[in-house]
Formats: sequence, structure tokens, C-alpha cells
Amino acid sequence: MQTKFTFNLIDSTNVRNASFTKQLNPYSSVLNLWHIRHSFCVYSFLMKHPPNKSTPILLVNTTMKKQCYLVILFISFLNQPLHAAENILVARNMPVNGHLQSDYVNSWWQWAVSMPNRDSPVRDRTGVNCSVNQHGAVWYLAGGYGSSLIHRKCTVPSGKYLFFPVINMLYSPSNSSNATTCASVKKNASINNQYLISFKVVVDKHKFVNPVYYRQASKECFDLSARIPRKKNVPRIYPSATDGYWIMIKPLSIGSHKISFRAEYNNPNSAYGKMIQDIQYDLKILKP
Repeated sequence: MQTKFTFNLIDSTNVRNASFTKQLNPYSSVLNLWHIRHSFCVYSFLMKHPPNKSTPILLVNTTMKKQCYLVILFISFLNQPLHAAENILVARNMPVNGHLQSDYVNSWWQWAVSMPNRDSPVRDRTGVNCSVNQHGAVWYLAGGYGSSLIHRKCTVPSGKYLFFPVINMLYSPSNSSNATTCASVKKNASINNQYLISFKVVVDKHKFVNPVYYRQASKECFDLSARIPRKKNVPRIYPSATDGYWIMIKPLSIGSHKISFRAEYNNPNSAYGKMIQDIQYDLKILKP
């Protein structure tokens, strides 16, 4: 069944009319409602009281009440991270151990390239390298390079925050060049993230499907090779920048936990523009 809605979208900067056609199916509709970010679908249920000029009205007749209820339900569903899961995830703008999450996106990449390929947690298919080069209050979980379908098992000390990219892009210069600017690498790192078409994170029984809450990008450019041992004589890789969708999980209780995440780009005109990440972790949280 196809139904066309025309309604007012309200965000922090403007009010505009918009319309879309969607199947009335909660799973297929959620993704296309991302554009309703920070918006409200408002229907005047009190028909006998006409709205004033400042009241936004969904432009439907009374036979479409059910559809409006459904839209409101979807928006409530997409706002889930502010309510049901607030005790599991760290909010995007909240620091962890004195650092912003935009700092951790940079250090995650420095960690990811800091070891030889044979020891890489990103290239690892089983989880055997999960603990390589981990230190501090935040424990990094890896995705995969390019499109990846991976199932890992990993043991993590208790008391650790868990941080990982659901899907993301890195851009860095291929060689040292004064012509490469921080602004240009940030722009290039952001390209595919405008074409995200699916997103889901599950932590035990808690599901997160709205990517609006998890977009993170480098605020400052960084040296990608900063954590590679100096004896390797690797040149400085600056400026580098990353942009994508990242999750910070508060320390989990001792015992077994499952984390899975899946996301997909659909940008046929860009490198990695069709990338899919589909990663699952079976975690054991143990006393250190």
C-alpha cells in the first residue's frame, strides 16, 4: 500500500513543506524517516478548535488519522536512544575519561593502523587479535576494511567503555604534500556518509536504528601514523580525517554479551560508496 503524506517539517532553523511516498511498513519506513531529524509531525485532533498561525498541521483529511498516528509512532521509535537505552550508550556530545568522542574517532584510526597486518584486529576474522594495543579506559572494537561480514569472539576486562565505528570513511594524503589541507580531507571523508541507506546496532536486546544520534567526524585533523613505533620509520601521514557513525557503550556487566552492527552506503560514484559493514561480537566481560 502506498500513501503520500504532505506535512510541515520543523527543525531548529526553518519550516518547510515536504512530501514523500512510503509503504506503511515499520521496517521499510524507518530508514526514509531519517530526514525528519529533530522534527515533529503534528496533527490537529481537536477538529473543532482551528489552529493558530504558529501551529503546524499535517495536511491530511480525517480518513488519514491512522497514518498520522503511524508517523508519530515511527518518530517516537526513532527517538529511542534518548529513553530506553540511555543507560547503555554514551551520548554523542558527552566526554569519556576527559576526551570528546570526536577525539576518539581519531585515536581509533591511529590504533587500527598501529600494528602489523598479521596482528591487526581489523583484518582479524575471529577475534584472536582483539586485545592488541589496547590501553586506557576505552576499549576499541574493530569493523572491517571495505565490505565485511565478520563474527568475532572477544574477552574484555570489566570497567571498559567500548567504542567502534558502525561504518565510516578515512581520508589521508597518499604522500606528504603542502597542497593537501585539513579542510579538504575532512570534506573527502564525509562524502559517502550522505548516502547511508541502512543502519542498525544491537547491544544484547537493545536495538538502535537512528543514525542521527551517532554521526561523528574529526574536529581536528590528525597524524594517522602517530602510534606506529618510530623504529618502523613510517612517515608522518598528516592531515588525516575520518567521518562516520560511531558508538560509545558504557562499561558492561561481567558476563556474556552480544553486540552486532550493520550499515550500508549507496553512493555509486565514490570509492567504497557501496560498502557494507556487518559485524558481530560475542563478548565475555571478565574481572581484570
